[in-house]
Amino acid sequence: MKAVILAGGRGSRFGKLTDNIPKPLIRVANKPLIFHVLEAIPAYIEELIIVVNYLGELIYREIGSMYKGLTVKYVEQAIGGTGGALISAKNLLRGESMFLVVGSDDIFGPGELSKLSRIKPSYGVFYGPPNKPIRHSVIFNRKKILLGHEPIEDPHSPRLFGVGAYTLPQAFFSCDLFCLPNGEFSIPHTLLRSPFGISVVQIKKWLPVNTLAEKERAERIISRGSNWEP
Repeated sequence: MKAVILAGGRGSRFGKLTDNIPKPLIRVANKPLIFHVLEAIPAYIEELIIVVNYLGELIYREIGSMYKGLTVKYVEQAIGGTGGALISAKNLLRGESMFLVVGSDDIFGPGELSKLSRIKPSYGVFYGPPNKPIRHSVIFNRKKILLGHEPIEDPHSPRLFGVGAYTLPQAFFSCDLFCLPNGEFSIPHTLLRSPFGISVVQIKKWLPVNTLAEKERAERIISRGSNWEP
């Protein structure tokens, strides 16, 4: 099984910090952010595909063509958004019935990504307060199959929301990609109208790193070791 890491973003919300390095190489707790992702990749993964764009050559230089015995391949992102990034890796995923997809700006606790199913489509979610006002929550049925989003009244209240980690089937590439108003294509929005069922899997240790405040929070939490409580 292959894993695709989406690492094409510049990270404009980090300001001057990403003028000379891409967001995946920002140091968090004394190591580049993308290495936190690599360390969380399940042991059953046999090959890594990294989708790069902004200063991608620096990511290649940092990781190289092998990581802990795994072959690492690179592909240039040609279309905007998470959906566009995954489409860019399509040719390297031929023959794969299922594959893992994860962003490069999220940190997962040990074993968390292994919770995603290896044999059926799955969608990682986290329960807790959002880092910014969000007026919807992920909803699913009794069999934990993704149904969509449900509006909520309090945009700051705890709810389920996606963590940017999925196990997806080859059938994803037959879906009509959902285009956001900014012109980027979105994986989660595409999945909400996909023809195949998607299991919702709760991830308990997850730290998004999209802003300086989130970077500082992640470093505080990681410094505590096994205690990932806010």
